[in-house]
Amino acid sequence: MIAVKYKYEKVVDQIRKLIEDGTYAERLPSVRVLAGTFGVNNRTVMKALEELENERLVYTDSTRGVMVAKGPAAKPKSGIINIIYPSGFVVEGKIEDHGLIRELSVLLTARGYRPIVTMQCEAVMDNRMYWANNPCDGYILISFKEKEALSWHRIISKLQLPAVYFCNILGTQKNYNWVDFDNVDAMRELFARLEKAGAQRLGDLALIDAGHRRIAYAEANHASHQRDERMAWYKDFLEKSETPLPGYFFDRTIDESIVNRKELNRAHEQFVEDYACQLLAGGSPPTAVYFFFNHPEPLIRVFAEAGLKLKRDYIVILKKMFFEDAPPVGEDFPTILANCTTATEKMVDKLLNSIENPRAPLSGELIPAEFDMIHDEDLYLRVKI
Repeated sequence: MIAVKYKYEKVVDQIRKLIEDGTYAERLPSVRVLAGTFGVNNRTVMKALEELENERLVYTDSTRGVMVAKGPAAKPKSGIINIIYPSGFVVEGKIEDHGLIRELSVLLTARGYRPIVTMQCEAVMDNRMYWANNPCDGYILISFKEKEALSWHRIISKLQLPAVYFCNILGTQKNYNWVDFDNVDAMRELFARLEKAGAQRLGDLALIDAGHRRIAYAEANHASHQRDERMAWYKDFLEKSETPLPGYFFDRTIDESIVNRKELNRAHEQFVEDYACQLLAGGSPPTAVYFFFNHPEPLIRVFAEAGLKLKRDYIVILKKMFFEDAPPVGEDFPTILANCTTATEKMVDKLLNSIENPRAPLSGELIPAEFDMIHDEDLYLRVKI
């Protein structure tokens, strides 16, 4: 059977040949001109350009249009991989001892590369010459702020540097590698379990305790495309569950200018306390609260002052990262475990493939969160519905 090519694939082939023979040596004509040249509509041309960008043959310059990628400048292999994180990524102790950094370093060393860890101020990170003159073979960028990572991505894309991002924070971009946890699907699975809780344990008595319906979701995270997706899905869940709004919907982000760890902790604590007060003010407190990297103590305190007892009137579910060489023990709450080891392996594979195969397609990948929840039976506590 002869494979039939789509129109956009034929356009891809034609533009590729025109780039190879030098007809398009620096910049491609406009979408409208290309559409007229190849006798197709604008949408077909845009699809073709997206494919060419994925192949790293072209890239989009916001001021000049679609440019022909020249490829990275030839330079001797250094064997160095630069792990970079912003000044706002604050951890206790030495950064080299942080679980994520440690596992990346071990994996890179095992593959014959020498990892170096760098924290640069954002003014340097946004400097195009910094990247152009850096002798490293590739980069791993750890960032949880969309605005910050996007500025790096624009430079890296133009210079065609091998790089991988930790976190799907560039949701509108095509030409980059990234690895992140599938947080929305994790929420869907968790909420489905909560809705069934009670029925599995109580059998015929499930008519009394049919499961959790009033589920609160707490996230004080930096603004990003991915966060917007999580909040949109949760709001949709509330509306379909006919849960009153805005009592359970609390859309607030943490000030991105805060870099001091103590100030950041206070901001998160204040968020949780304010959210707890809003939940109580709604008149129907939740029977389950899911925390996305926030600590629940302020909520537990506020609820206790209102006469609500943990594991009698409501439950708390956490989500935490863990590493296979140091799994968490002694958790006090049901916990979704996001296995960072899986993510670090994917990051290293993607980056080294990008280095060793310069024309390998760039792509993103979501890593499913582990659902071997600690104290999973706590989901089935008899609570007042």
